[in-house]
Amino acid sequence: MIEIDVSKGIDVAGFHYSVDGSKLAHEDCVGDQKFGTCSTSYQIIKIDNESGFSAERISETFVHEMIEAVKQHYDRSLSHETLEKISEGIHQALKSLGIVFVINKSE
Repeated sequence: MIEIDVSKGIDVAGFHYSVDGSKLAHEDCVGDQKFGTCSTSYQIIKIDNESGFSAERISETFVHEMIEAVKQHYDRSLSHETLEKISEGIHQALKSLGIVFVINKSE
């Protein structure tokens, strides 16, 4: 598998989104009962990287939140149900190519 470390963030619609897999992000996600969140106001994607979820779950969550950011900038009418299906399909396609996303805990 090719592991792509997203700890330094990604650019979406001309905005740099930081990716936070810290203990604080974990607490926010647990409090919201989510695997991850995306804030377009603060350009941050938070992923629960501390609960012991599988690498596949972390990668799938990152893809989902990245598409959430794209949605907020380009098509807010996209339903969350459709977003979930698209993100799962993209994650599966990337995984079949041997690509997964990781968050380096040392950063």
